[in-house]
Amino acid sequence: MKHSLSSLQDIIYRKLRTTSSTTAFSIRKFYLLLALFAFYSPSGFAACTAGDEVVVKIPDLNFNLNNIPLQGKIGSEIITPEQALGSCTATGNERPSLSYRTIADPGIGSSVIMGKNIYTTSVPGIGYAVGLEPTNFCLGNGVYWVPFTTCKVPVSGTTTATFNAKLHFQLYRIGTISNANSITIFRNNFGIYEYNLWDGNVTKVLTYQSSLPFNMTVNTCSLQSNSISNITLPQITSNALPSINSRAGMTQFRLMVNCPNNTNLNITFTDNNNIGQTTNILTPATTSTAKGVGVQLQYNGTIISFGPDSAEPGTTNQIVLNSNLTGVQSFPFTASYIRTGTVTPGTLSSTATFTLSYQ
Repeated sequence: MKHSLSSLQDIIYRKLRTTSSTTAFSIRKFYLLLALFAFYSPSGFAACTAGDEVVVKIPDLNFNLNNIPLQGKIGSEIITPEQALGSCTATGNERPSLSYRTIADPGIGSSVIMGKNIYTTSVPGIGYAVGLEPTNFCLGNGVYWVPFTTCKVPVSGTTTATFNAKLHFQLYRIGTISNANSITIFRNNFGIYEYNLWDGNVTKVLTYQSSLPFNMTVNTCSLQSNSISNITLPQITSNALPSINSRAGMTQFRLMVNCPNNTNLNITFTDNNNIGQTTNILTPATTSTAKGVGVQLQYNGTIISFGPDSAEPGTTNQIVLNSNLTGVQSFPFTASYIRTGTVTPGTLSSTATFTLSYQ
């Protein structure tokens, strides 16, 4: 938030190189028949069925927008109870070394944050990532965030294998956010894949997840209307500044900020007439006629040095106003003349801007 303070992105083909093309053809055909006889059976494919649709319950959210940067997390990670994503019944004709199953989601999202595909919700500015935590297969691998493919689960016997897991959801800020009601996530799906390596066949069934609508209330800090915009220092004589770095005409002003929720509030002042300079004296405007004098700002008796117009944490000469602000607070500042050289009487005007940073 930027404000102005005036004055201050082979089948064994082997290629069978025989002298007779007829012989080569016969051998190739012989091996093909063996392969089909040994491995193919009309009932060789397991039957897989999907589980019930997973419905995620996301609680209503109330948060301070100023505390969430672009691509930042909104709220805590949401984890569903253990769910049955689906099951597959083997026929007994499969071979563990040539048949396996995985669960996968290749992921098609609008952006990527920390390697996670981010999907959009029904409301602009709010996205989400989704992950899978297996609970009875592929154990010890943690959460698979989309895009993912789980470990391989061999197919054997005639048993029915179930695939149970918890789903993880994390909301992210992906743009401008405002209050919103009845927010929903889009209906996504995971695929249960069975790979039969003897013929390259892949079967797939899908299990879906969606969410119940939820609401979001956004709070933000605000600069109160009775905060200053212009500061007028008193008229002084050159005698009031007898030596270099002496100050005179100290004038108080206040910034009043209201943060509805707990906020780490910081501020950076920028010299508008010399953006980029990081000293502690404001540059006079070109219209000023006085010489050898400048304007200096202080906060709670500490001299303020200037920095870039940025709200990023760690900005040069950023000042912490209150690391735990909730409600309204008034912050005291002063502006004063400071002698910088031989004084020539005249007019003096300087401009500073300040940027509030909510961290």
